[in-house]
Amino acid sequence: MAAPSQKLTVFYKDHIVGQLSKDSDDFWSFQYENSWLSLDSAFAISFTMPLSHIGPFSNRITKSFFENLLPEGMNKDRINQSFRDIAKDGFKFLTTFGLDCAGALTISSARSNSAASPGQLTEIPVGEIDRTIRESKDLFNFTHKKYHSRFSLAGAQEKAAIVLRGKKIFIPTGEYPSTHILKIPIRNIGNGVDSVYNEFFCMKLARSIGFYVPKVQIISGEFPYFIVDRFDRYQSEDRVHRIHQFDFCQALGYLPTQKYEEDGGPPIREHYRAIIGKSQVTIKDALRYLDWIAFNLIIGNNDCHSKNISIIYSPEGYTLAPFYDLISTAVYPRIDGKFAIAIGKPGRGQFLWYKLRPYHFHGVERQIGLREGVLLKRFTKVADKVRKALPKQKKNMDKQFGSLQITRKIELEISKRLRIFKQHKIIA
Repeated sequence: MAAPSQKLTVFYKDHIVGQLSKDSDDFWSFQYENSWLSLDSAFAISFTMPLSHIGPFSNRITKSFFENLLPEGMNKDRINQSFRDIAKDGFKFLTTFGLDCAGALTISSARSNSAASPGQLTEIPVGEIDRTIRESKDLFNFTHKKYHSRFSLAGAQEKAAIVLRGKKIFIPTGEYPSTHILKIPIRNIGNGVDSVYNEFFCMKLARSIGFYVPKVQIISGEFPYFIVDRFDRYQSEDRVHRIHQFDFCQALGYLPTQKYEEDGGPPIREHYRAIIGKSQVTIKDALRYLDWIAFNLIIGNNDCHSKNISIIYSPEGYTLAPFYDLISTAVYPRIDGKFAIAIGKPGRGQFLWYKLRPYHFHGVERQIGLREGVLLKRFTKVADKVRKALPKQKKNMDKQFGSLQITRKIELEISKRLRIFKQHKIIA
């Protein structure tokens, strides 16, 4: 006799959106609740999960949305070591930690949202975070075991969902929504702490040239910590509200193992067509996306994969989310030097920045229906802004944190790339 299906309820605020199920063969399915479909305010949780679909969604489509809410890589391995391989079973992980995920949905084994704990805030001193790093402990395990947090954050980097009030850090429990994400230094690259300054510098540089990015800051104890405002949250009076969002793997039906194009992930044309077909501000978002590609090539962010760009939903419709996870990976020789997305014709795209030539960009233009030269003009525009803003941002970093080797490396990397892009006639 087959084992009964396991079921979880997916909520948006107090509404049941649908049921997430897993059978004994590890086949997942999701089906919208009729009560959700009858609401005037109902929305599709992903482009691949339209409200018009009849019956449950397939295993592949369901996993492409819900597995992309889970931790990955070394972060997943560390969680498994302390929680008896819980992250090997994504369904079990969401059962335990699905109350605070990316976006607006909460996931629970209860059929009523009122059954979940409203939660509370507990302050976590910076010194305790320092100690987890100093003693090589895992931040996720520490916050979940000592502070009973129940968040799930995608990605391989160690991070925590927090509430920041002034300079004080709080861990939310139950359904209390987090408002910020705290990232500790990546331990196995650079000098052990400079990833924090790297991301801060690149995000500030992006903001200085007019990119829409969340507010970022650094709080320091014994170690520096990168803190970013969650763009999938907003506050009115004393209440925090969740905003629905999903990354491009979720949007297009790709598993987290396919976030890089070289691993079977979506190419530029799929990103672009989704924006053109779904965004309520089509031209603005299409240009923002092209500028995002250019900026990542200029700063050397080879990790700009399909989970590092997202869509947000509001009652007015879908728009491209603020840009996040902007970091110069090129300054670390141990990290793969290939760009996350190929530039060029389908099947013949180029992943190495220094081999790019104008014809690669013309190949992209033909795929997405742009006039020849449009992409290179956008690239030149972004490059000019970066060139002008770079000295001031470097000076600001020096003033705030002292002369850092990492910011000098990024400055040199950007300058080198701009010089070579000009030599190759990619920028004017």
